[in-house]
Amino acid sequence: MKRRSRKQLYFSESQFPGDDIKYIVPTWKETGKLTFQVARQIIDSRYKIDRVIALAKGGWTWLRALTDYLAVSRASSFEVKFYLDVNKKNKMPVIVQSLPISIEGEKVLLFDDVADSGSTLRVAKEYLRMCGAKEIKIATLFYKPWSTVEPDFWGYKTEAWVVFPHEIREAIREIGARWRRKGVEEKKIISYFREMGIPKNEISFFLNLEKIEGKGQD
Repeated sequence: MKRRSRKQLYFSESQFPGDDIKYIVPTWKETGKLTFQVARQIIDSRYKIDRVIALAKGGWTWLRALTDYLAVSRASSFEVKFYLDVNKKNKMPVIVQSLPISIEGEKVLLFDDVADSGSTLRVAKEYLRMCGAKEIKIATLFYKPWSTVEPDFWGYKTEAWVVFPHEIREAIREIGARWRRKGVEEKKIISYFREMGIPKNEISFFLNLEKIEGKGQD
């Protein structure tokens, strides 16, 4: 069967004065469509999968939908984190939670939300080989062009920082803190988040929560 051409969704990018990073904020509906799009690519490829293995935590959210689309009953997960190496210069990906089951002789699909540097996916794939996987394919919703690993299946190619709907609080905390360090006033920060597409009620709730929790740590 011939693979269908990739019909991409379009995501508008946001960029703000004094910030060299571009942002996209996909909605739950859009990420659902991307998951279906990736599933169709896999089905069209005729790759027979014994198990879908999601990387924690990025792949968890859409793992259930993906296994349904692919009619795969077995799903598992493990976790890779970045830690400073012995020289404390470079962050190295390390397996911090291993697979709880045997995958000896299985054809598996490694799934994550985004392929960014590619380091995590490279380490994860090597780990699955060591665990005895017979064949390994990689799928991600988003793919960065500079990634050292190009997924076999992916939904959208972008250079922007992707703020997923399952990490809104984290994004508000971390991006907001970076903007404050750059001298951006609070009203502008709220305006920027709204322009990015983050719901107004979530912005106000989590910004207020950060203030309350910050005062409690004094």
